[in-house]
Amino acid sequence: MVDKETERRIIQIIKEYNTTSNGITKTEVARIFAERWSTSYTTIWDYIFDLIEIGKIELRKTKKKQSRLFLPE
Repeated sequence: MVDKETERRIIQIIKEYNTTSNGITKTEVARIFAERWSTSYTTIWDYIFDLIEIGKIELRKTKKKQSRLFLPE
């Protein structure tokens, strides 16, 4: 499902907001993506989960009930 342009944009957003060790939530990525390129949150979440499956981004638990996105080290 991941097309190269959407993949590049999602990774770009994660890089921009990954300057701290806190990462960025998938909701924040979807909001930023939707503001810039007018796409639904659900569509972006699908792309995010595909990127997690293929190992291009990581979803790590940061708190008891919260997970954030990071680029693999």
